[in-house]
Amino acid sequence: MDSSILRDYQKEAIKKVKDNHGRLLLNMPCGAGKSWTSIFLKYYYPFIQKVLVLCPSSIKAQWKQEINRIFPSDDVLILKGHYKYYNTDSIFLADWIVINHDILAEANPTSLMWCDVLSRIQFDLVIIDESHYISSPTALRTQAVQQIVKKIENRILLSGTPMSTNLENLYTQLNLVNPTMFTTEKEYKDRYCSYVIRKIHARGKTIRFKELLPPTQSQISKLKEKMKNDVYVVSKDVVYANLPETTYSTVPCSLPDGIDEEHYDWLRDEKDAKELKELFASQMESIGSQKINATVDFCKQLNDIDDRKVCIVAYNRSIVEELHNRLKSSSVIFYGGMKDSERQKAVSEFIN
Repeated sequence: MDSSILRDYQKEAIKKVKDNHGRLLLNMPCGAGKSWTSIFLKYYYPFIQKVLVLCPSSIKAQWKQEINRIFPSDDVLILKGHYKYYNTDSIFLADWIVINHDILAEANPTSLMWCDVLSRIQFDLVIIDESHYISSPTALRTQAVQQIVKKIENRILLSGTPMSTNLENLYTQLNLVNPTMFTTEKEYKDRYCSYVIRKIHARGKTIRFKELLPPTQSQISKLKEKMKNDVYVVSKDVVYANLPETTYSTVPCSLPDGIDEEHYDWLRDEKDAKELKELFASQMESIGSQKINATVDFCKQLNDIDDRKVCIVAYNRSIVEELHNRLKSSSVIFYGGMKDSERQKAVSEFIN
């Protein structure tokens, strides 16, 4: 895979990792290519041979696909369920191991948890995707990650929203990147977090609790200065500036006769919400059915040109099912009410 496909800010991020001794929190918006940036670290630094990727369950298959696009011959092992179902050699010999955060600390019938197993393996690099998932110091998944990374020198955290809604959630992530930045969690919170004591009176009792206040501009500025070497931030303006111009294609269709008249009749008559919902649903289904032929033709034409993926959103499930049937094996259906296992299967099929 040619590294020239990387954008300038991705190459700069990789250089920043080296300058910061193999540890960095990459704060990039959606679509910036955070995963590619971290995967290419192995391309630039040959001493990286064995890599652990921690990510949400829904994107494990996507990580495997992206890794094999860059390193086709690498063995990528996706872990799930319990350790007892795996051959020990396959885990220790894989070039890349991909596992989701939430099963790291699950109890195992063999008395071992995944965090115990992975702690015994010598990894050259750990990539923690969506690192804000481990922002709570008391969460089991956070404690499991902290146990695993103790022996891993090179650590890359990826997140589009590392601070979530407050600065309190950032401490654990910064501590994984640079444990010496703050002596204790208390020191961090005293400097960058402000609280107020609230009282609630209920059933003759007074309950007191601490409420976190929004950070001040001064707190934000001081923290940015403190973490400037350990966090690499790429703004949306930088990412989207070099993207190709958005193109739009309009598929013409006509509205069923009488819809406009019915809508204005409702406005005049002030029909109740139930009638409006039924009317709206029937109108949307009618409109959607007229777009099916044009949509199917449009997708088939794209498929003949290249292998790009298309996401079609419809209001009615009946329209979604009809499109799925018409596009046959080249499509995957996804709708509300699906079982979690079916959702995961649909996501994996779409990715692959």
